[in-house]
Amino acid sequence: MTAYVIARIREITDPDLFNEYRKQMPVVLAQYGGRYLARGPEEDLLAGSGPEKVAIIEFPSRAAADKFWTSPEYTEVRKLRERSADSKIGVVEGFPL
Repeated sequence: MTAYVIARIREITDPDLFNEYRKQMPVVLAQYGGRYLARGPEEDLLAGSGPEKVAIIEFPSRAAADKFWTSPEYTEVRKLRERSADSKIGVVEGFPL
């Protein structure tokens, strides 16, 4: 079953470091079967408060998403995000088609 990692970036505190994170992410994602479905500069909110930047990343399975999240490659890249932005990230499984 497909899994989706949903990232919400609330505030970027170090734009240069965050841009380095964004540059490295596609390479690491590809190694674990992940791909961006959506990634925008700011979400157009229909309800609630913001602003937040949002990314939705698809993985072929929850196991693949978990393997990516705990991988040595992402662990290093994650440090860039943690030092450069306030974020909230989760994973949700999709429905079988």
